[in-house]
Amino acid sequence: MTPRQLLGQARVHTFEYVPYLASYIYSLREQETPGIGTAAVDDAGNLYWDPAFVTQVGKEQTAYLVAHEVLHLIFDHHARSKDIIGQTPSEFQRFVCNVAGDLVIEQTLAMMRHLRPDGAVHLGCPLPQLGITLDFPENKSMQEYYRLIMERLKGDDDDDNQPQGEGDDDQQSDESDSDDDQQGGASASGGDVPDGDGQDDDADASAGDGSDGTPDGEEDAAGSGAGSPPSGQGEAPPPPGSPGSGGSCADGCPRPYEVASDGSWEAYGEGMAAAQAEDAIAQYEASNPGKVPGTIKQALKAKLRPEPDPFAQLRSAVCSSVASPVGGRDYSHRRRSRKQPPGDDAPILHGRITVQPHAVVIVDTSASMMTKDIQAKALSVVAQGLRKLGRVKVYCADTKVQSHKLVATTNVFDWHGGGGTDMSTAIEQVEKDDHPDSIVLVTDAETHWHAKKPHARVVLAYTGKKGSAWHQAIPKWARVVPLSQEGA
Repeated sequence: MTPRQLLGQARVHTFEYVPYLASYIYSLREQETPGIGTAAVDDAGNLYWDPAFVTQVGKEQTAYLVAHEVLHLIFDHHARSKDIIGQTPSEFQRFVCNVAGDLVIEQTLAMMRHLRPDGAVHLGCPLPQLGITLDFPENKSMQEYYRLIMERLKGDDDDDNQPQGEGDDDQQSDESDSDDDQQGGASASGGDVPDGDGQDDDADASAGDGSDGTPDGEEDAAGSGAGSPPSGQGEAPPPPGSPGSGGSCADGCPRPYEVASDGSWEAYGEGMAAAQAEDAIAQYEASNPGKVPGTIKQALKAKLRPEPDPFAQLRSAVCSSVASPVGGRDYSHRRRSRKQPPGDDAPILHGRITVQPHAVVIVDTSASMMTKDIQAKALSVVAQGLRKLGRVKVYCADTKVQSHKLVATTNVFDWHGGGGTDMSTAIEQVEKDDHPDSIVLVTDAETHWHAKKPHARVVLAYTGKKGSAWHQAIPKWARVVPLSQEGA
């Protein structure tokens, strides 16, 4: 049997476990690529495979790896990686991101675990390349696993510099961050469910100020003696299924062996595959209810019926509010009025000067806003303002303004508050003290509102549930941008 025939048998074998993904698996265009020591996909629907590798691992393990690579494509890990580690990541960042994505996929393919190659990533396994064990909670997103790995590496480095017995416990499960939208097959879930706001919130939190995608603690982790991960290119092939050995769909970075896209996959290929997969899932669940991982269904739904990106709406709202000249005009004798009559004896009229509008951010820091998930959304909003303004004044307020600071990076943002909620009083106080032209208010809106419209334009970044009583009670004078797609 030739390697190509063996690969064909492996693709057919996946039908025994994930028949509803056949449209994706059979749509992949084979690219025989000797010497890469693995099977991999790119974001254009190409399946790269090494004949020697396929012969070595056999039909069953190849079937697992094909399904694994297809899920990188379905979960859009190439795009998510760029949100986490930026456009020009280091090899270390790429490796950690690949591991995070593999943890998501391994849980989704629980029904195929007996086919998993030795050395493949899974929860609880040691990772010699970084000197840690991946004993993390189940059902987290790719972004969250990336953050947990970076925190573990940073914590281990801190422990090395502390007296024995006084190490910090940086590993916290933080159940509030678990994805609650899982559907079907709980034991097979744990994949990359899109968060309610259309993107994973911890991407901004782990990427510092959101400008360069460099996570906090990278230098500590990289210098902790854990060693550099394998690149999988130009060296001895890594073990089958080991992290870092896949294609660009795993971390968003093109490989030298990948071919240029002809545009067909992006234009119609993936859309057709996703639509057929969704129909196949409906047929499969008619006789096998609850057997399809909810993560796969959510990912296909996001492809076929994408929700509007709330952060794109927020960017638009912030930029239009900040760029508006309304409220930004001043009258001064420093500029001659165009209506000034000729002659030295005429009274001097005021000239009009258009100044840069003054925008501030108010972050609701009441007790209901003090969860890690909501704080990550708030930091994302601050980052949006920073992208437009360079630096922005941020107020922390619960029943009153607790602090204010001119912020140039979210790395130095401090939370002050934790009491009740009165955003109307906070807006009044900020207007009195700072006279802003525009206010971006980050809140769950669990507060009362004054009927009187503020002088400043208000963009309300809403972190609560859409359609709830609090949502409906927001006054009409505020432009509301929901940061959650989750219904009431």
